[in-house]
Amino acid sequence: MTVSNALADEAQVIKDTNEALQDIQETLAFSLVDSLKAGDHPDILAPRLNVKDL
Repeated sequence: MTVSNALADEAQVIKDTNEALQDIQETLAFSLVDSLKAGDHPDILAPRLNVKDL
């Protein structure tokens, strides 16, 4: 295998990994939005303050 072939293979692996990570990020974002719309996590946007925190 030549160096240029190895670099091309590595570039393709990086591209494929980035695409997979983008898919995961999109899925997580949609899941969070759906959860917030459903009211599953009311404290995410407005967390409760504890007296000890003041």
